[in-house]
This record gives sequence, structure tokens and C-alpha cells, in this order.
Amino acid sequence: MNTNTLEAFTKPVDLRKLIIGLNEPSHEVALSLVSINKNWVSEKENPSTETAINGVCVISKDGFKGAITNNLVGGNRWMTGQKNLGNITFNLDNNESNYITVDIEKLNLEVIPIVKGNEVTFEIKIDFEAILNGFKGNLNVNELEKGIEKKVKEEIKTTYEEGLNLDIDIYRLSEYLYRDNVKIWKIIEKDGKIPLTKDSISKITINVNKILSGRKVFQDSVGE
Repeated sequence: MNTNTLEAFTKPVDLRKLIIGLNEPSHEVALSLVSINKNWVSEKENPSTETAINGVCVISKDGFKGAITNNLVGGNRWMTGQKNLGNITFNLDNNESNYITVDIEKLNLEVIPIVKGNEVTFEIKIDFEAILNGFKGNLNVNELEKGIEKKVKEEIKTTYEEGLNLDIDIYRLSEYLYRDNVKIWKIIEKDGKIPLTKDSISKITINVNKILSGRKVFQDSVGE
């Protein structure tokens, strides 16, 4: 993934937000994982440096918990509440030669805790507009929407499950329950976190409100 895409993986965190995050459920905070790379043009010239964001690292009140990097961290950008996310690239119909890139704008996120007894699951609803960067050949709008939806769902699930592997509540689902139903949260929480499994996210709904090519909204199919 390129640096422009990675920049949207987590919101900037100042000291105040860090302290608040560590004191709210799930008592974990995600920070940008930054590296400085040296680019050597030749042995005679000094190398240029380039800053890259490689993912996120997560800390708790007890210290460093782990890092989620590269292709495993993409889902976090959909869950930060930021409106504009840069771009995503995906392929249509599993055709390795047919890659599409779109920019994501005007994103809205809703996370809904579903409580049944003492069992809690979460539904995630995301809607946004997509702007087509460039394409070759003909594109069907329905196929394009399905391709975007599939890519977003895959990223959300992949990052969430990697967080579980590290015992990290990467999407702060514990906080969503705390704010929605503190009574149930108090019953099931342990050290500020609620128990989570792969099935705790029960439904992901992705709605592409518009697909634009430049300033135009296309309705049916788009030709080169």
C-alpha cells in the first residue's frame, strides 16, 4: 500500500487524546507506525530520506500491545470516522489484469451494538461516494459497486481478526457498547474490554451513494 493510502489509517493523537483514550474503554490507543527510509541514488551522493506510515501500533495502560502493518491494517481507515480516505485499488471479477482505483469521499460510519440477553454483537454501516481515478474498457456500475463493497468488507474483517490475534479491540467496540448500553457493558466487561470473537461483528453493510467520473455521475455503464 502506498503512503497516501496509509495516512488515513488512524486519526492524529495528541497528548490529551492519548490520555483520554487510555482512560476510556477499551483502554487502548492506536498510533501511526512511522518509519524513515533512506534512498540511495549512488555511493557518492548522500541518501535522501522518506517518511512512510507502515500501519498502526497499539498501546494500553500496561504498555505496547502490538502492531498491525501493511496489507493487514487497511480496515482501520474505514472505522476512524474520517470523511475522506484517499484511494483503494481492487480488481473486478477476480481478473488480475482489470484493476480499478477509486477515491473515497463523504464517508459516514455507524456502529450499532445489538444486545440479546448478555450477548452482544455489532452491525457496521458505512456509506460514501467513490470517484473513479481512471479506467480502461467498459465498466458496469453494479459490478463496480459490488467490487468496492467486497474490498471494503475484506479490509474490515482482516484488520479486525488481526486485532483479535493480538488481543486488541482495534475498532474500540467496547467503547461503542459503553456509550450505548453501560448497564450491559458493566456486566460483561473485564478491565474495560468486552469479550470479542470473529462473530462479534455480525453484519457489515456498505452503501456506495454515488460513483463519479470527474464531475459526472454515471448511471449505467462507462466506456473508455
